[in-house]
Amino acid sequence: MASCCGPKRVENPGRLDLACPRCSDAGRTVNNITVMSLVTDESRDEVGAADYNICLSSTCNVVYYGETGTVFTKEDLRVRVSFKEAEGAKTVCYCYGLTEEDVVAEMRRNPRARSFTDVAAIFGLNNCRCEKHHPFGGNCACATDVGRAVKKGRTDLLVLEKDRERASMKRIHIFEQHLDCCSPSPSASLASFLERKYRNNADVKTINLATVTENVHLPPSVLLLLQKEGGASLPALVVDDIVVAHRGLPTFMDAIRLIEKKPSLEKSRQEA
Repeated sequence: MASCCGPKRVENPGRLDLACPRCSDAGRTVNNITVMSLVTDESRDEVGAADYNICLSSTCNVVYYGETGTVFTKEDLRVRVSFKEAEGAKTVCYCYGLTEEDVVAEMRRNPRARSFTDVAAIFGLNNCRCEKHHPFGGNCACATDVGRAVKKGRTDLLVLEKDRERASMKRIHIFEQHLDCCSPSPSASLASFLERKYRNNADVKTINLATVTENVHLPPSVLLLLQKEGGASLPALVVDDIVVAHRGLPTFMDAIRLIEKKPSLEKSRQEA
């Protein structure tokens, strides 16, 4: 599963060969910072400096247990550990309180939310701090559950209906190679303008080839452009798989003109 939380913040803890004292589950080791961050104020003094195991049994009331015999149950935590609850919404991102239902609802509403990368960008998951918010701690612990929610959304009947609508939309894609993670994407303002302009009548998307972590469809015209000019050819504005502008982005008004009067595919290949 792709990462969504940015730079690695904590090292993986050493394995504690320790079973849960109540259910004998083998458990999984988590960093001390996670336990310290998630227990209630009243329980914090009992944590100490050592790492803990998290009990993986969904039916056991114990959440964390340590080598000294210290145990923290569900009642000792500030957060609801959803995998230990038989009912209620399943949390997939503890940093933002994002549930599986939230992800599927966004996929129903937004035809541009179809992959892990799409959903992570829409909800801003690159700002997560799982080591302090997710019961499993570590780096980007939410990725697996978010990925499962996206997979579930892909089979949802309303999402499938949206996809059928999307297939008939005009496709307006901006391909770029933006390496600076700390500055806004150069195409952000144009993409935002085009989304407002075409609303639900077009699939407007920005694909950053420098950071993409999943298989991406590259139209033949874009592949040809990259083979001929490499990264210098980007950013490129592509309409229905045809490159209408490259080596830079057009103005808002020029973009509309190019989108409405795009050249034929054969002409695009000749110009590339």
